[in-house]
Amino acid sequence: TQRSLVAVILLTIFLMAPSGGLGSSIVNLLQAFPDRYDVVAILVDKRVYADAGNYSGFRSDYPILRATTLAARIDRYAEDVQNTLPATRALIMQVDPQERPENIMKALERLYFEGDPDQGSSVSKLAGVVLIGEVPLPVVNKSGSRFISMFPYTDFDDKVYSFDPKS
Repeated sequence: TQRSLVAVILLTIFLMAPSGGLGSSIVNLLQAFPDRYDVVAILVDKRVYADAGNYSGFRSDYPILRATTLAARIDRYAEDVQNTLPATRALIMQVDPQERPENIMKALERLYFEGDPDQGSSVSKLAGVVLIGEVPLPVVNKSGSRFISMFPYTDFDDKVYSFDPKS
């Protein structure tokens, strides 16, 4: 279909764009978005998204679930996010499990402060982050204690953590 062709073309463009190794695609490309909207970044382990296996899952209990591949189900989840949250765009970002957490943090911080790069004429801001699969998490330091945390992926104003990739 035309929608699939547009999605493949845009996915290819995003994968080729310099983004610190993060590939991304936007779900529901043909939907019009308002001048102001929120972005939900869905970070997906690229191996999970590329898995072409068929998984029947809950199909016998929920016949509406037609998709059997993980990528199709993740796309459906992203569409559900957009349909449930008004004025929200879901951005699927494929992440290599070996990606450096600081690259992921920088990409999300850019989405938070600069908005959706695909919509230059609109005002958008990162409003949420969802992780699927083995997405690298950073180790943070707060008050001398080190621990794994999502804070670097969500806390950009008045940061409450100390994140230094060298330490």
